[in-house]
Order: sequence, then C-alpha cells, then structure tokens
Amino acid sequence: MASSSAFVNPFSDYDPTISDFALHTYTPPIWAQHVPNLLPLKLTRDNYLLWKNLFLPMLQNYDMLGIIDGTEPCPPQFISSPKNTLTPNPAFSNWTKKDLTCKIWINFALSDTVLPYTVGATSSRDLWLTPEKRFAALTRSHLLQLKARLQTIKKGSLTMLEYIQQIKTIAYSLAAVVALLADTDFIAHIFQGLPTEYDAFYTSIRVRSEPLSPKDLHGLLLSE
Repeated sequence: MASSSAFVNPFSDYDPTISDFALHTYTPPIWAQHVPNLLPLKLTRDNYLLWKNLFLPMLQNYDMLGIIDGTEPCPPQFISSPKNTLTPNPAFSNWTKKDLTCKIWINFALSDTVLPYTVGATSSRDLWLTPEKRFAALTRSHLLQLKARLQTIKKGSLTMLEYIQQIKTIAYSLAAVVALLADTDFIAHIFQGLPTEYDAFYTSIRVRSEPLSPKDLHGLLLSE
C-alpha cells in the first residue's frame, strides 16, 4: 500500500516544520563588537576617503552594500494574500533588521567627534550619506592642501632630520586620505626641496643601478 506522506528530498534545505516567515528571519553575519577587527580605524573629519575605502568591501562582502547605496530598497510592510487580505511581509521584517544592523555597524565605526552629525538619520542609507555630504569635499580640499605643501616644501634652514620628517608627516597625512605616496615620488620630493649643494649627491643617486628606498636615502642624507 502506497504511503500518503509526501516525499521529502533529504538533500533539500526546505524543512516543512519551519514557517515561511521563520525562513526569512535575519541573523547578522557579524556582531557590532567585531567591526573594529575588520575596520582598523574610525571616521574623523580628515580621513573620510580612507574610511570609506575600507568600509565598502566589508559591506559588500556581507551583502549590505545594497542597503546603503539604494539598490536594495525597503519592501512593502504588507502583502496581499490569496484571500485579498493584507498580511505582514516577511521581506520587510528581514530588510528592517538588516538595515538596523547596518546602522549599528556604521555608528560603531564613527569617532566621538563625528557621531553628533548623524543624529536624526532614519536609515542606514541616511547615516551613510551624512558624512559623505559633510566630509567628502573637506577631505578633497585637505588632499589638495597636502599636495601643495609637498610641492613647495624646502629644506632652507631646517636640519636634514627635520626636513625629512616634515615630508614624512605629509606623506602619512596623504595616506590617511587614500593618496599613498610612492617611494619614487617620496624621494623626488625630497630632492626637489634640497639646495644646490646636494646636486652632486642627487646625480650619484640617479645613476645607481639598484633602486633606493626612502629609508636608505634617509640614512645617506643624514651621513652627508
């Protein structure tokens, strides 16, 4: 006699004992306290581009990017049933929890000086756009200022150690706004600001067959 029970595929993820609503229940991929392990810095007024550059891959990897860039809009709260009655939409509940998780992550990655600017953000997308509107232009302006300083800095009356340290400070600041200074550019800017008495030394460096690192140049200049 044939069994009346329905066939259950042992390799299927479907469990008839679990409701459709439960299948849509959202579980955060990582908890907020683990965000600092994935994002090594917090947003300040001066590092927006670098912060964004580090944060976006994390959001993309954990399927959060659509929430903040608007490509995954909020679904309707209710849907029509076959009987033309409105029932809660599981996708809405799932999206809301996902949005809230994203807000928690972003808040966790903001410095104390930035947090007051985000008060009133109603969604993670609003929260994401707030620092972009406030700090992106500021960061670009800061980047231009740093590059201008790098172009005009001169050794003058500075000691060699003070001169190299100033260029290093500018290079570190550039790195903080996602404008890494290549070793060759770093060396070029050092020579650009040296007086003519270092011309012979510069020529000897140019004809070297092996590339010179900034650390090696530092040592050579201090020994001059």
